[in-house]
Amino acid sequence: MEKLNRITLLDDSKRPKAPKIENLTPGQRRQGRRLSLYHNYHREQLREVEHAMEQIDETLPARISQLDMHHNFKVFGNLCGQECQMLTFHHQAEDTQIFPILHEQGSDGLRN
Repeated sequence: MEKLNRITLLDDSKRPKAPKIENLTPGQRRQGRRLSLYHNYHREQLREVEHAMEQIDETLPARISQLDMHHNFKVFGNLCGQECQMLTFHHQAEDTQIFPILHEQGSDGLRN
């Protein structure tokens, strides 16, 4: 338990906010909202794990078994490997599809 107490997750409320991007097309707005949904879903999953860690007792196996990540473990063999694969895909998609558009069409705050 002592080891778990040293784990500190990032506080989303302290994250820097991206500047507003003007003149987006409806399609670009949809893509942005979809990306936001993915990020929010992933953070919610991490909050669920954090909550489960705080509740380490006899209920832990039942709670973990309800998470999508537990299902991924059954399907792909390990949580860390699946998480790494998902994050790698996510960041590659941002690097190849989102960031070039933001750099080209975004404000000075996004280009730097």
